[in-house]
Amino acid sequence: MQIPSWHNVLAMVQVCNCCISWNAFYYVPEPGLFLGVQKPDTQQRYLVNWLWCHNLLVYRLSSADFDAPPIPNSAWRTLLGGSLDDLFQMPSSSVETLTKAARHQLDIQKLLDHCWQEIPMGSEYAVSDITWHGQTYDPGFSLPDDVKRDVLYDLYETGFYFDLVSLEDSANCSNMDPHLCMELVRSCFSPHFGPQIPAELRFANCGLSAPLIQHRLPYLLAMRTLVMGWHASPRRPLPLELQISKPSEQYTESEAVRLEKAITEYITQAFWDYFGHAMIVPHYR
Repeated sequence: MQIPSWHNVLAMVQVCNCCISWNAFYYVPEPGLFLGVQKPDTQQRYLVNWLWCHNLLVYRLSSADFDAPPIPNSAWRTLLGGSLDDLFQMPSSSVETLTKAARHQLDIQKLLDHCWQEIPMGSEYAVSDITWHGQTYDPGFSLPDDVKRDVLYDLYETGFYFDLVSLEDSANCSNMDPHLCMELVRSCFSPHFGPQIPAELRFANCGLSAPLIQHRLPYLLAMRTLVMGWHASPRRPLPLELQISKPSEQYTESEAVRLEKAITEYITQAFWDYFGHAMIVPHYR
């Protein structure tokens, strides 16, 4: 379910046609790919394929040894919609004569092969079963509904996390150590979430999705600290609410609500300005 404070501001983003990216790039599949399919068996194939490669790609994102650029949505669609056997069948044509779909398949093959080569032997990530939270599932049977909801929730959380990481990397104008920057990004999230550990719905009302603004405030203030280290946005001046620095206990409820509105508007606009497509925003169940 959408968090109003984040979802509503997406409609307020000032869209510049010259900046639109028609093939958006994501670190994990955009959840709309799963929700947009019409047939249950197609959604099942998408979920099974994602769970099969989830551990590999999580390692790709979490390992310091990896240079992990985002992947175009069209390539994610190729990975999710094909059979697992197809992903390991090398194209018979030369690269120059391949169709766009075959090129995406080749790109995915190279990515997965790179992951397999780099993962240490015996690593917990070197698993090719269809697993989720330690439970193994038969790909021939429909996944339980609670697992489907869990996977989609994790995609929203992980997608938002890495969108924020990429925005921080692009907008940061400070001389802060990159590891400290990542710690600052991490402080914007509930301690129950970590990109290398699948998010769980039972913690969906924590952090930025907590029901009470007072419980969301510490994470909003962490985001304020993050934003204050960025280059000024050319399309949206820094809101007054972000320029005020004071401890959380000094915020009234109405001030905290205004801070949340200012932060969500500023971050979603900045993401569009840098990347030309909408940011993946957090959900809570």
